Amino acid sequence: MSDEKTSAKTDKSPLKSPNTLETKDLLKAFGDYLNTSGSDDTEFTGYVLADGSYVFLRSELSSTLSKIASESIFSDRLWVIVSVAYLEDQLRRLLRSFLSDNEISDEILDPNQNLVSSLVPMAKLSFALGLITKQWYEILKRMAQLRNKFAHLPDAQNFAYLIANDPKSASLLESLTSRYIELTNTSANNTTNFSETYQQIFITVYTLLQFSIDYVAAPQKRMLLDPSPIVRMHHLHGMNKETLQILLDGSN
Repeated sequence: MSDEKTSAKTDKSPLKSPNTLETKDLLKAFGDYLNTSGSDDTEFTGYVLADGSYVFLRSELSSTLSKIASESIFSDRLWVIVSVAYLEDQLRRLLRSFLSDNEISDEILDPNQNLVSSLVPMAKLSFALGLITKQWYEILKRMAQLRNKFAHLPDAQNFAYLIANDPKSASLLESLTSRYIELTNTSANNTTNFSETYQQIFITVYTLLQFSIDYVAAPQKRMLLDPSPIVRMHHLHGMNKETLQILLDGSN
């Protein structure tokens, strides 16, 4: 990573809020990308990097959220357990993309082998390899702890129960929220049952891991990822050239 990118990321707010001009520039860049890529995909994430460049990557966020909602039936308990399984899959894909020997990599990451197959060990290895940042790791670790709370407390059906009946869990939720606010430089929704905040956290972490899978771990693109070069992320869903032009005309 260049010195320019590193020096631009010395603060504690890696994901800053865009202004109107920056959003317009990103939409213009996305239009150029669509004109040259010839992609038929309809969902992308646009990443604004610290050097002012843009990266556009195919996304499966909407389908992933739909699958989690379907499997969890909007239960806090199931939402956490299922969503963390998807984060484990993202980490497994990330490490497979980076590690060189497919057979050995599959053995190491095979959940049945119990070597480096659960979320926290995979997150530790990813951080050690420079594939995720310390901030991402700290959030992933707390999400794993939250998953374990729901998995091992039979009476814990939702976040409200954890907050009311388990001081350690309430402290964990507070710590997770503060880490997320520090990462995104935004305020999390202050909901009674924490559900909306947790979904915001999942979407952010899932999308950041996708960036690392597609843009960091690939052998031809490997870079150190701490500090993160990502300044902002934009979810671009269902946009074609005509829609982009309408948005750009409306911002003039």
